[in-house]
Amino acid sequence: MPGFGLDIDIARNPRAIEWLQAELVHEADSLLRALVKENEEAAKDSLAAVVISSYLLAKRLGYGFSRLEAAIRARLQASLENQHELEQWYGDISEFLRHLAGRGEGERT
Repeated sequence: MPGFGLDIDIARNPRAIEWLQAELVHEADSLLRALVKENEEAAKDSLAAVVISSYLLAKRLGYGFSRLEAAIRARLQASLENQHELEQWYGDISEFLRHLAGRGEGERT
């Protein structure tokens, strides 16, 4: 049956989306707990898990990695234009944009 595998994937996708949503909530909770306990390794691990889950959720929702990154760049650019406080105080927004622009071209920050 040619469409059998596709039918299974369509049925699994809603469960995968629900699982990734729960994973995001769990990792956000883990991050906050790690910050309260001042556990740098656990905080870093939770931040990584949030980023990974976000990318995978974007893919399951049909956006794909490139569209998510385009939305991230657009949001960062808007934050620059709106003079976001983190940019004014630390230059974080423009540094992040430079990081994204330089990925795959040598050194990663």
